[in-house]
Amino acid sequence: MPERTVLVTGAAGFIGSHVTEALLARGDRVIGLDNFEPNYDPDIKRANLASALSDERFELIEGDIRDPQALEARH
Repeated sequence: MPERTVLVTGAAGFIGSHVTEALLARGDRVIGLDNFEPNYDPDIKRANLASALSDERFELIEGDIRDPQALEARH
C-alpha cells in the first residue's frame, strides 16, 4: 500500500494523539493540526505528541482549522 498523508485535527488531544500514533505505526505521513486552546493544558497536549514529534513523517501545524492563513502557512 502506498504511503498516505492524513490530516488529524485536534492532533494533540487524547484521542487525536492516539489516532496520530496509529497512523504513523501503519506507515502513513500525518499532518497534525491543533490550536492548543488553554482549556486543555498545552503542556499535556505537547506531551501527548512527544513520540510523534520525533517522527519525520509527522508535521505539526499550530493553528485553528477556521483560520485559512494557518493552513496556508505550511506551504
